Amino acid sequence: MDLTVIRDGFFYVKYNSLSGKRLRLPVNIYLIRDQGKNILVDTGPGSSGLYDRGKYDVIQPRNLIRSLNEQELNTDDIDVVINTHLHFDHSDGNFSEDGNMLFKKALHIISKIEWDGLTSSENNIRKERFLKLDSEKKLKLIYTDCQITDNVTIIQAPGHSEGFQYVCATGSDGIKHIIAGDIIPTVWHLNNSNSEEIDFNKEQLGGVKRSILDNAAAENSLIYYQHSSSILFSRIKIHSGKYSVER
Repeated sequence: MDLTVIRDGFFYVKYNSLSGKRLRLPVNIYLIRDQGKNILVDTGPGSSGLYDRGKYDVIQPRNLIRSLNEQELNTDDIDVVINTHLHFDHSDGNFSEDGNMLFKKALHIISKIEWDGLTSSENNIRKERFLKLDSEKKLKLIYTDCQITDNVTIIQAPGHSEGFQYVCATGSDGIKHIIAGDIIPTVWHLNNSNSEEIDFNKEQLGGVKRSILDNAAAENSLIYYQHSSSILFSRIKIHSGKYSVER
């Protein structure tokens, strides 16, 4: 199993409507190569512009395709796309700017709960793009944990979104690589939580996060931070009930 962090630029989110202050969030995507499969975990915000422009400012162009080329891959080489959830900054990169499937040969694995939430909305302008995955028979909906290869597992973990799922990839040395996405998007989130309107269920998310971090500390696993620019991954230690990076 080989795991590469792909840097896909950044975007801004407005966190204070009165002052206009903005938070700069990097976007990290994960390329896993295992047992002959090229697997992407999330695809970033893409180039569609189908997001709340009053709240977000996505910087273009994106880096995903160029970064794949640097790994001597193109979009047709991707076998599996796993979307942790369907928020735009994690899944709109499934498509090209004109709305066509970007990874035409890939099976897209999405939580059925996430799918139902997006496609049942009459006013969601993103829906038609995602329906193409179904019409092109490139969609697999799951509602339980799912083994992708012998070393790569999708684990259901609702909280940040109703149907959130994260990925655990195990290396040849037995070390687990936990791609927890927006459960722990940055190092700051080890001991802090988002504001109320960000998460679907704050209490549920807190329980999931504690379980992941406690297990990571006990098993010497690596945690990957999807919206971090400095520390991309780390081991975890616990001291006086607080989590910190094990350097």
